[in-house]
Parts: sequence; C-alpha cells; structure tokens
Amino acid sequence: MIRVNDKTKESLTDLKIHPRESYSEVIDRLVASYVDEEPLSAETLKAIRQARDDVRSGRFYTMEEAEKELGLE
Repeated sequence: MIRVNDKTKESLTDLKIHPRESYSEVIDRLVASYVDEEPLSAETLKAIRQARDDVRSGRFYTMEEAEKELGLE
C-alpha cells in the first residue's frame, strides 16, 4: 500500500483509460511511457560531451554566422 495526496489521486483518476482500471495499472502505464527502451549509445554520449565542451570553449557558430557562412542570408 502506498499513500498519495488527494490531488495526486485525482490526477491518477483522470488518467484512467476506463473506470475499472486500477491505480497500479495507471502507474505501470505511466512508468512504461517514461522508461527509455533504447538508451543512448556510448558513442552518442561521447558526442554529446564533446559538443558541450565545444560550446563551453566557444567553438560553435551562431545561427547568423552559419547562415552567412552558407550564403543563406
């Protein structure tokens, strides 16, 4: 048994697909929709870290600079 405040219970009730759906089923559905079945690969995480480092170090183009560089002004 878990304890939830009235506002949370009301929110869970509003999220029921049908009146007889249990709160446990609602919570299971919410958790399943939140959990990422395909986590980021090590390669992608490395690329994200590199991009963050680039931004911190000023190695990036603003949108205006990129448009000018590409002749899209």
